[in-house]
Amino acid sequence: LGKQASVNMWELLRRRNIQASMGVSMLFFVGVGIYMTFWSIWLSADFGFDALDLGLMAQQIGMAELLGAILAGLVVDRLGKRRTSLIGVLASAIMFALIPLARENLLTIRILLIITVFWVELGIVSLFPLYGEQAPNARATMFALIALGNGIGLAVGPIITTSLWDWQGLAAITTVASVSLALAAGLIALFLNDTVE
Repeated sequence: LGKQASVNMWELLRRRNIQASMGVSMLFFVGVGIYMTFWSIWLSADFGFDALDLGLMAQQIGMAELLGAILAGLVVDRLGKRRTSLIGVLASAIMFALIPLARENLLTIRILLIITVFWVELGIVSLFPLYGEQAPNARATMFALIALGNGIGLAVGPIITTSLWDWQGLAAITTVASVSLALAAGLIALFLNDTVE
């Protein structure tokens, strides 16, 4: 049984849409990892946020995540898993690109951070059922591979953030996140199937 499971996994890994799914999971969660790390560093370093300020901001971010998850649940079947995922991932990429334009305007920065995480969460929620469509007969194995990809992305994102912060600053960090998300969207558009559409 173990040998059969191993063969099935290697068979999956030879399929282009499975390889692309793992690429999406890694690239997307690089962006997620960057988001989770950079906003608190930025607000602390440039705006003097203390623990209470960061906690209040985290509450607002948490509410935006909840709303993004709810919206994804409401629209994913109507719009299709692939289309909803593309909307979430592309919107996240655009928002990351816009963040440095806020400069020193703290209200605009707060709004952009909240809107960004809203789209990120919508992308997270809508991607999972799309991943399941890539290997309907091996969903458990598929989700294990996606979890691996997510974990790699989450490990890399904070490293990128802390490495770039002192070297090139905010714009470099958000550019890497935006490009990573745009590449993920490209893989979704080119290789991931949605049987609903």
